[in-house]
Amino acid sequence: MEALRRHLLDINPECDIQAVSLDVAKEPHAVKALVRGASLVQLCTDNEASKHSGNAAAVEAGVPLVFAGVFDGGCGGEVGRVMPGDACYACMASYLNRSARFDELPEARFDYSNPDNEEYRSSAALNMDIAQIALIQARVGLVTLMERCGEAGFGPLGGNYVLFGNRVVPGLFPRMLHSEVWTIARSGSCLICGGDGEDAEGVEMIVARILASALRAEA
Repeated sequence: MEALRRHLLDINPECDIQAVSLDVAKEPHAVKALVRGASLVQLCTDNEASKHSGNAAAVEAGVPLVFAGVFDGGCGGEVGRVMPGDACYACMASYLNRSARFDELPEARFDYSNPDNEEYRSSAALNMDIAQIALIQARVGLVTLMERCGEAGFGPLGGNYVLFGNRVVPGLFPRMLHSEVWTIARSGSCLICGGDGEDAEGVEMIVARILASALRAEA
C-alpha cells in the first residue's frame, strides 16, 4: 500500500493520498467511514469477503462502486459498476453464479460463491492480461465520474457489467479481445440493496452474517 502511494506521488507529486491499512472484511465500520467521504469506490480486492464489505459500504453511503476480476489464467475478466439505486455487487454475483453461460467452461473456472474451491485451482495470469482488465476498470471509473460531473464526450456505458476476453474461450469468448456490456437488473430480494423490508439495523446484521460466512469459506 505504501509502495503504491509512493508510486502515485512519483507520477503526480500534487496528489493528496491517504494510505490506510485495515482488513476491510473484519473492520466494516472503518470501511464505511472511508467510503462516506468518497466520490467513487474502485474495488480492487480479490476475495468475496472484502468485495461484499466494500459493496455494503458503498450501497449504504450511496457512492458509486466499480469492481473488477480476472478470470483463471487471465483468459479474460469482468468489470461491474454499482450505481445508487441499481443492482449491487451481491445482485450481480448471484445472477452470474446462476448463469448457464459460465457452466462447463474449463478455461474460465470461477465460482462467485466459493472462490477458493479446491476442485478449481486457479492458474497464474500474465501481467498484460491483468492490466487489460485494470484499464477497463479505470475507464469505467473515469466515465462514471465524468457522468456525475455532467461532462459530455465519453458517451453512456450502456450497461452495468462488462465482460472482456483476452483470448478465445469456446462458448464464452468467440474471438480474441471480445467484449460485451450487459445490464444486470437489481434483485428485489437482495439483502444488501433490495432491503427486503429490513430496517438499517436489520441490514447491518445481514451484512455481518454474509461477511462471517465468506470469511469462514476462505479459512
